[in-house]
Amino acid sequence: MTEQLRKLPVKKLAIAAAIIGLSACVLTAFTFGGTKKEETQTVYKETAVQKGDLTVGVSETGSATIKAVTIDTEIDAKVEKVLVKAGQSVKKGDALIQLSTEDLQDELETLQLSYEKQQLSIQKAELDQKVSELEAKSTLDSSILKGETADQSYEITLDQAEYEYANAKSELSELGDTLNDYENELDDMDDTLKKYAQNADEAKAALIEALNAADSSLGLSTGSSDTDISGAYDGVTDSDLDSETIRAIKNLYSKWESAEDKYDDYNDAYDEKEESLKDKISSTKSSIKSKSLSLKSLESSMKLDETTAEADKNSSLVTAENAQTIYDTELAQNDISLKTAQLELKEIQKNIDELTPYLNGGILTATCDGLVMSLGCEEGDEVSKGATLVTLSDPQNAYAVVTIDQEDIADVKLGNTANVTFSAYEELKFTGTIDSISITPARSGSSTVSYTVNVKLDGDASQIYEGMTCEITFITKEVKDVLYVSNKAIISDGGKESVKVKGSDGAVGQVEVTTGFSDGRNVEIKSGLSEGDTALIESQVQTR
Repeated sequence: MTEQLRKLPVKKLAIAAAIIGLSACVLTAFTFGGTKKEETQTVYKETAVQKGDLTVGVSETGSATIKAVTIDTEIDAKVEKVLVKAGQSVKKGDALIQLSTEDLQDELETLQLSYEKQQLSIQKAELDQKVSELEAKSTLDSSILKGETADQSYEITLDQAEYEYANAKSELSELGDTLNDYENELDDMDDTLKKYAQNADEAKAALIEALNAADSSLGLSTGSSDTDISGAYDGVTDSDLDSETIRAIKNLYSKWESAEDKYDDYNDAYDEKEESLKDKISSTKSSIKSKSLSLKSLESSMKLDETTAEADKNSSLVTAENAQTIYDTELAQNDISLKTAQLELKEIQKNIDELTPYLNGGILTATCDGLVMSLGCEEGDEVSKGATLVTLSDPQNAYAVVTIDQEDIADVKLGNTANVTFSAYEELKFTGTIDSISITPARSGSSTVSYTVNVKLDGDASQIYEGMTCEITFITKEVKDVLYVSNKAIISDGGKESVKVKGSDGAVGQVEVTTGFSDGRNVEIKSGLSEGDTALIESQVQTR
């Protein structure tokens, strides 16, 4: 005691001394004032008859957890301004982050072009669907018809094989005739070329002979090359020989030039036509070889064709049986393709819808009331699509989390009501609903096992912070909107219960009551009292 007093300030020591002195006086008065006779006196404490809820339940200590809401960017952008700080309270719609909108318009235009292109694709898909449906219907009808005409097709196939064999023999013969024609034409061209060459040589020889005769009188020298001939010709035509000789030489020179030109022209055409004919001859020989092989193949495949025709007939019959199923499947696939294109259109529209809000200054806003839990960016940061820029707490999704021992877990059920109070805000009282109960132990040991229970808080929990401690009472039984009074006011006598009441005139009376549920402090009044009645709690005190 002395040690405790030493720690008190002077003013408190004076008050403590006065109290000690007063206590001593009182003790002396009782000790020396003589002994008086004790008497029993009845006293009453008034308590009102109230209307409300009575509950009993299991109470445990837990902590708060609040759903985090992330504010993400749907675009690649630069952070121009961060408009909030961690811990700041915000309202739904408040500005949080300002992004640069420099490139947004171009991206939006690109998306809009994609949207229009996809619309055209859908229109085309719808047309294709109609065309495909018609084609599928045609295939259906064709398959059914093939089934009906399978036997006839079988006979036609055999006839066709015989026809092809006969036709191949005819074609092979025609190819042989064509080859002969090409080879004869090439021989004729060789003869014609030789003829033109001979004519040119003869004209040249006659010209050289005439020039040599003229050279002898002029003293010229005539060689056999075209240059020598032209030089000698120029010498003769420039000489003083008689005009008859010059005319004869000019005529021979003109014949020689004409013969050379004809030879050159034909030779040029010959080279091109010779190559073409040789190609045709080679191609025809290849065709003959191929057709010969085909003919041999046809000869050996006649029996195979018969077997194949039989298989085709059977296949046509099976196809006819399944034609309707195939038709229905193809229509379903077309419908899926169209719906896929429509979904892609919706996705583009979604991207446009996500981008459009940023055009208004590039402002990201709060999607709910709450507190800023954390910031994921700073001014000047380059952020990518999908990046979390701000994390908010959502007070509309606040939970009280508690672990309950295995002995009590059977008393709580999903959907049951719980009352929650927080030590940080004793005046605030929350109700909640059991949202989940873990069936896996949260804590286990040799003596106890406990399970995690999540209680979703009702109403606005904006004052609650993550991790705050709380007291949670799980209501195991409850009666609502009933009259109740303190248990201490109930008088039991011979199996009957009654309550003393104070009337408006101050008179004390006693009324019989019917009681119901009790929470341990108060008891339900089913009959006998009314709301607002003044009940009396009777007690005995000793006086001297």
